[in-house]
Amino acid sequence: ATWHFWDKAWLSGSYAYNASTYDDDVVNGSGTVIMHTKDKTTVDAPKHILNAALNYDNGTLFGNVDVSYMSKRYFTYENDQSVGGRTLVSLTAGYRLNETDTLADGLELQVNVENLFDEKYISTIGSNGFGANGDNQTLLPGSPRAVFVSLKKQFP
Repeated sequence: ATWHFWDKAWLSGSYAYNASTYDDDVVNGSGTVIMHTKDKTTVDAPKHILNAALNYDNGTLFGNVDVSYMSKRYFTYENDQSVGGRTLVSLTAGYRLNETDTLADGLELQVNVENLFDEKYISTIGSNGFGANGDNQTLLPGSPRAVFVSLKKQFP
């Protein structure tokens, strides 16, 4: 959804709810249960994902604040191990030069800050597959705070 509450500013957001589970246990050829997965949450499937952004652009100054939330995710089929949820905030701010008939016309400076509050989190799970249970984890940490500065020029 997007709400333009002012001609230069707007709020946008999205939400996803996921309640996926496995229908049955895993059985071997003789019918013996080898993995108890019935009604367990699907691995690497967060129940809640939310994104929201506050944006501003008046043609010269522009920017946004973006918030992204993801709830916990299981990394075993039997749901005995999980990684916690995470909330990440990013920030963009920029300035455009609108100098008619000068070389500076079309010049834009932009600063981006990803993971603004330097949250420690797990970004990737199951990079080497998922186990039935226990702590056979293949987890990768998320990126720390990162700052990018870019300068671009548009030519007519």
